[in-house]
Amino acid sequence: MLAEWLGAQAPEAGEAAMLYVLSLQESGAVRLYLCGESCWVGDTALSGDALTQALDSYRPDGSFFALEDGTGRYDRVDPRSLIGGETPRLYGATSANPCDARTITPLAAELGFNPYGDASYTDAEGNSFFSETGASLRITADGRLLLSVEEPLLRFTAASAEASAVIETARALLAQLTDGLTGSARLYLTELAETEEETVCTFDYVLDGVPVMQKNGAHAAVAILPGARSRSWSCSCGATRPVRSRSP
Repeated sequence: MLAEWLGAQAPEAGEAAMLYVLSLQESGAVRLYLCGESCWVGDTALSGDALTQALDSYRPDGSFFALEDGTGRYDRVDPRSLIGGETPRLYGATSANPCDARTITPLAAELGFNPYGDASYTDAEGNSFFSETGASLRITADGRLLLSVEEPLLRFTAASAEASAVIETARALLAQLTDGLTGSARLYLTELAETEEETVCTFDYVLDGVPVMQKNGAHAAVAILPGARSRSWSCSCGATRPVRSRSP
């Protein structure tokens, strides 16, 4: 999947890689190395300038690979092992529900629902519902968002059935669902499961580079998209706004 995103000829499906390396060549080309039980290498469509610019945006934290150490201290360690610098300072995080009338109505409109139509309403418990033929959006009073699609709709359709296209569709929809609601936290893909019936993309929050684990063990967002035998799909997430609070 990573190879497909970078425009490289992907290796055969089923091979697992434990190490991913992007290498800038003297020619300016960028090569991708996938290392597991075997090693695969391929040229990518990524430009050297783009890679250099991305690397320049990161600040060194003292980390290094064991193979870079000349003291002999890590001779018995896999040379590809990443040795951390200073122990990062972890922080606790608090969260709040940012969903109210000021955010719910624009969100429904952004997703293509009519927030003022007869099929849109808010019940006595504060849960908001929006629907149209083939699709619905539910926003609960405690900040849970559920987008369900029962019939194919162009604005909710992946470009292809390839895993990379499905993930990008899920990511883009989650970006719409949570736009302005997640504070400085970001959603990152943490798990992908595929069957003939469905593809499940799981996302979790990362705050200041540190994964945020919710107390109830739930994932921040889950997108369930159709496989070869299904037409309906759903996308759910919590619109909580994690904020760094204190060092534990």
